[in-house]
Amino acid sequence: MFMWISWMRLIWYNYILFNLSSAILCLLNVGIMDIEACPVNCGCTLQPNQSLVVSCFDPSGANVTDYLPAVLPSNPELMSLVIEGSGINSIPSEVCKLSNLETLNLNNNSLEILDPRCFAELKSLKRIEARENKLTELSDHLFDENQLLQSIDLSYNDISIIGLHVFSNPRHLMSLEFVSLGNNKLTSIEPWPLIRMLFRW
Repeated sequence: MFMWISWMRLIWYNYILFNLSSAILCLLNVGIMDIEACPVNCGCTLQPNQSLVVSCFDPSGANVTDYLPAVLPSNPELMSLVIEGSGINSIPSEVCKLSNLETLNLNNNSLEILDPRCFAELKSLKRIEARENKLTELSDHLFDENQLLQSIDLSYNDISIIGLHVFSNPRHLMSLEFVSLGNNKLTSIEPWPLIRMLFRW
């Protein structure tokens, strides 16, 4: 009887050890894949279906447009995305498909335009940051579909034009609490900041 119990206990220990080893190997393989896939001159941190950070220290050779199509389709529930220092000049189309995205950080890139069609798909978005880019204007109806958007930071760009219907329609951006447009090239502005009482230089 004692030998039978010892034998069963040995089998059970081996079973646990095998499964634990398999789990560790799986985690290591995932980590290796992520590191290998990360663009040159960048660091990448992925928490599946939660957050992704792609932070580049040198945009030369940082081919983010190849990395994102390989990662984002398998993480469609992503809620937070950071792409900084990569040199991208427009928001990659894969980003626009993240319908659960709440936070989007695109600071320190080379963005020249924000496409209303992209933001129309990001209906869960609550916070957008695109500081230190090359934006020159905000087109009409840019954020019409972003009713949950609370914070917009577009400071340190080259914005000289804001469409009349970006912020002025009271039926849009009902959740908006903060806007920063400091250090741009604006020479005049519509009275919407006073109406909403949220403008920050």
